[in-house]
Parts: sequence; structure tokens; C-alpha cells
Amino acid sequence: MPKTDQDRVVALAGVMQATDLVRSIARRGQIQADDFETCMASLIQIDAPSSVDIYGGINRLLTGLRLLEQQLHNPQDMELTRYVVTLLRLEYKLSRREEMLDTLSAGIKDIIQNLAHFPLTHSNTIARFADLYLQTISTLSPRIMVSGERRSWLTVATKSDFSASSSLKWVISRSRHTRPTVCPSAITDEAVAM
Repeated sequence: MPKTDQDRVVALAGVMQATDLVRSIARRGQIQADDFETCMASLIQIDAPSSVDIYGGINRLLTGLRLLEQQLHNPQDMELTRYVVTLLRLEYKLSRREEMLDTLSAGIKDIIQNLAHFPLTHSNTIARFADLYLQTISTLSPRIMVSGERRSWLTVATKSDFSASSSLKWVISRSRHTRPTVCPSAITDEAVAM
């Protein structure tokens, strides 16, 4: 895939949108369902012909583009900027770890094969992504600590998708614990490790 300025803007908007979703979960326990679905779908776009196709079209990145524009023209959200810069540092480290990239590729292909049984936002699929994350990216440093509320109930805004809601709570618990036995109903730590 070519790396044009447009590709870079689209990729950075995608990172901004995903980062804002994580922060929204930590702070308010809510996400926009469309933004969540866009970010989840981008995880399985291994051989997309363009950066825009990774996200299903530029209109699926409106939140990320708006955030990027705000940060470039009037940077006031230093917390979001700090998260994004740290994510980009992690991506740089990951890009130099061939064995980890191979593990991620194989894991994503395995998840794609199971989509016939469990949709992308189903708790089983999200749990598989969480396990893949724990085996790979979570081992890199620096770890990102996302500030949040002590008791934040997770709901999916604009859709009553209980599966996505409970799945995200479970993913958050997986990133804090090794093997939880049940999906917790609340985020109980003041910071959630990504």
C-alpha cells in the first residue's frame, strides 16, 4: 500500500478515534457504537487496497478526523496527544519485531476464520483479540495507563448492543488480570492498562 500524506492522515485519524474510544470507556463507560464497529473492523483488514478501505470509507473516521483537526489547529487535549504519541512509539517497536508481527498475523487470520460463528463485536471474538493482545503487544513497553473513573459502567451509545458492551468490559478486565473467570460489570481500577 502506498504511503502518501492522505494515507498518513487517515491512519492518524484511525489512531485518534481508537484512542478516544478507550478513553471514553475509562472516563464515562460509554462508546459510540459506529466508531467501535469501525475500529474493530479495521483490525481484520490485513490486505486492504488503501488506507481508507481499512476503515470502510472516510465517512467512518469522522470522529478521528475531527479530533485530529482540533489537535492540529488548537491543541488543548494533551492527554489524548500523549496517548497517541505513546501508541506510535509502540507501533515503531512492534514494526521491528518480525516474530511478534507473525504471531499477530496468524492470530488475526484465525479470528477471521471464526467470524462465521461469532460476529466481530461478539464477546468471544473480542476475547480472542484480548488474548492476542496479551500474548504480543502487551509485552512491549512503555505500557499506557489510561486515566478513568473508579466505577465506570460500560454502555454502547446509540445501539443497545449488550454483547459489545459486556465484551468490552471483559477485554478491560483481561488487560488488568491474567485469567478472570467472569466478565466484571464495572471498571474498578482508577487506571486501565491498555
